[in-house]
Amino acid sequence: MKRSIYIMLAVFAIIGMLAAIGCSSGTTTPTTTPAPTASTAPIPIAVIAVQSGPSEPLGEQEFLGAQLAVQQINNAGGVLGGRMLELHEYDEGYSPEISTGSYRQVVEAGVKFLVGPHDATTAYAVIPLAKADNVIYWDCIAGTDAATVPGYYKGLFNSPTQEKQAVLAFCGWITKQGYKTVGCLALNGDFGQQEQAWIDYYVAQHPDSWKRISQVFYDFGLTDVTAEVTKIEATNPDLIWMDVFSGAQAIPAVQRLQQLGYTGVIACDWTSLDDGQIAAQGGSIMNGVVGYTGFMPDPSIPQSMAFTNQYVAYCQSLGLTRVPGDYACSAYEGVIAYSKAVQLAGTADDNNKVIDAIYGLANTTWITPRGIQFQMLPGGLELDPGVYIQKCENGKVVIGDFFPLTKADYGPPYVPAGFKTLLQQEQEAQGNTTH
Repeated sequence: MKRSIYIMLAVFAIIGMLAAIGCSSGTTTPTTTPAPTASTAPIPIAVIAVQSGPSEPLGEQEFLGAQLAVQQINNAGGVLGGRMLELHEYDEGYSPEISTGSYRQVVEAGVKFLVGPHDATTAYAVIPLAKADNVIYWDCIAGTDAATVPGYYKGLFNSPTQEKQAVLAFCGWITKQGYKTVGCLALNGDFGQQEQAWIDYYVAQHPDSWKRISQVFYDFGLTDVTAEVTKIEATNPDLIWMDVFSGAQAIPAVQRLQQLGYTGVIACDWTSLDDGQIAAQGGSIMNGVVGYTGFMPDPSIPQSMAFTNQYVAYCQSLGLTRVPGDYACSAYEGVIAYSKAVQLAGTADDNNKVIDAIYGLANTTWITPRGIQFQMLPGGLELDPGVYIQKCENGKVVIGDFFPLTKADYGPPYVPAGFKTLLQQEQEAQGNTTH
């Protein structure tokens, strides 16, 4: 289902009325409003994200982050001398079929910039279509280097925290804390399998750090994972790392571990704690649970708190009590980056120029809510200063620690065994057509 949001300035409407009234006396002005010209027409952009189900809070973050950015841009006068951004929202639907159907609506709406599906399966279905249509694709954290490998599509951008770096940083934090044994509850799908492969990669590179002594996969949609965590608890690891995505999964699992008398550290994938809702829902049950993220409201960073306060106020205007998480920040930065690039390129109609301008933003002054100068690495990865270690305390998520990332941590693309990059898939398809 398509949801369209048209966030336009009231002053824009007033200007239109003044033009209709006319300013020369003694003349008759037509009562019909002329159609917008190319120089004044709104610029459509779009978000495809989940609108229901266990990951709906993540989709909500993407929608809200994009909405806030559009509101700020339009309230400041738009781009290119007064063109407003027009935001369209579509459903990701947890399936390639629904996502590609939404993408077809994106094309019909004339959209040239898309904050796309973030799930690996749906993203990999839509990204090749966007490349073929030269639509700029801003990916809020799809899970692998298989998408943003250099040489595939220059118009594909990936905003932090990309899951590979998040996992490797959290692995480093586990080493820093001195934990020696880890048990993992993992999603039985490409995202979870890749996450576990990155853990394997880290442990292989750091053989004296810690060991994963238990691993249990669960099927997505199985909200009661208490039986699975019971198996992991039986191995008595120092830390239990749960790759779960909603309060319906996380809270009962944590409660079951407590009932079993587990006294080690419990960690959730960063998406589970990201905007604080699960901590609030779980209350004292979630006390001490940790996670990791590329963005948290950080009082030491003025840009972070400015964004947070604006986001909270915007949500309150909609009757929502929300704090921004990584998905909200990523969508927000994507829309802001697009608007700045359009202004820098001097056009919204030539995406090749706009794509070059996004990379060119590194030569301008823009300290993002993450507290660093905006910069895209080769392959379209936005530079991330590091990973926050989240901690649940009395129904809230607070900063427990910070683990820095450097350019070297992004390194060359790493694709786990059994997975192919989109570039490899494209090359194989082209090879098949020539035989």
